[in-house]
Amino acid sequence: MRQMLGSNLVMPVHVSESKFADSDNRLRILFIDGSEAPLFFGSAASLTYRGHEVFMLDTRAHNTSLIRESRKVIDVVTVESEMGRADIRVVNFPLPYRGFERIGLLVNLYEPLFELLDHIQPDVVVGYYYGNNSWWYFYPILKKLDVPSVGVIYGIRGFWLPEFISFTHDYHEIFRGVLNIIHTATTSHLSDFVITSSTKYEKILRKIGVRHIATIPPTYVRIVSKVKQNIPEISNPFVLSLITISRRGNTEFDIASLRILLSLARLMPNIKFVLAGSSMAELYQLCNKLNLSIPKNVIPLGFIRDTNALSQLYEKASCVIHPWPVPWSWGTSIRIVESLFYGKAMVTTRSCASFLQGLIHGKHIILINDFSEYKEWITKVCFDDEFRKRIEAGAKEYYRTNLSQLIHGKRLEHFLINLVHMRSKK
Repeated sequence: MRQMLGSNLVMPVHVSESKFADSDNRLRILFIDGSEAPLFFGSAASLTYRGHEVFMLDTRAHNTSLIRESRKVIDVVTVESEMGRADIRVVNFPLPYRGFERIGLLVNLYEPLFELLDHIQPDVVVGYYYGNNSWWYFYPILKKLDVPSVGVIYGIRGFWLPEFISFTHDYHEIFRGVLNIIHTATTSHLSDFVITSSTKYEKILRKIGVRHIATIPPTYVRIVSKVKQNIPEISNPFVLSLITISRRGNTEFDIASLRILLSLARLMPNIKFVLAGSSMAELYQLCNKLNLSIPKNVIPLGFIRDTNALSQLYEKASCVIHPWPVPWSWGTSIRIVESLFYGKAMVTTRSCASFLQGLIHGKHIILINDFSEYKEWITKVCFDDEFRKRIEAGAKEYYRTNLSQLIHGKRLEHFLINLVHMRSKK
């Protein structure tokens, strides 16, 4: 679309095994604020592999902790996938995101950022619409750039409002759910188009007034971390679950997920349950508060920042579970995509996996209807080697043919190129 930048702002980046797009259609793309980092960086990487010039604008100092160890205004984050390694250029520009501080964004805090964006001059902007903060960030940026824009919505709390209210008794959560529905409908109108992960969510978004929508299933990359962590030796069989327990507060959904995991551990004392995302101190603190006992076969490892360590856990685990506490899901589960990426046998609910079309129970994944089925299928995966290997092979095949960097990159590239051409004709 235009010549590649040669300024100091945009340093050369390494891309292995890239499949370059036609030079006449090569884009300069600005991604903004990827909340589910491996999924959002996955989209950015898939376009980098194809020869497009990609930047990531990160305005939230509290997020993407994997890459926070040595922050610079202009930094490079290395990712790796089945396509090899790629470097994504990140513009780190933290902005306040709570309360009345945001009023300042519309006045003067954006000026230094606008100077950086003047150097980049993207052909198209891709923004991750999350929570109820996006409008404050995206409106001034999109107004300043005046280029085609796409909002990515991978699901949002509150879509299933009746079931949501029946599950939670926290009025604050219900209020947030209502606000998030309103926010999603209004924020999406800032962009020319919205991308979501499945036709299921596309139908829901259309019901709340979003009209210009495209469905592109997500992809995944490993973010190469600068932190090194040692994982203790854990003998098999062990089940891996990633649940984040935080001292800053936990929702009813986090607590219910933990209750499910502890209950499963008591039912299956001969299997270890490895909990990544919660330290022993945080786990004990929450369990003491809730008067919950921790079975001896539960092993909390804390938050895993080292992607090599996370890969080791996935490689060694007999089974991965996603113990979502309710019979519905409000978004794209990064853990399901991650498990398929690593080719592991996962046990989860049908509704949690419903954002991915074509997943077959017993071939790619184990899909259950309620809590009572967990024990049977976890036991089978852990102790039936032939069955487990068949599911793992199916998971790898599903990822390769539906979610790989090559497949996702082609879909997203085609969509963005057409959007830029359509906008240029107006």
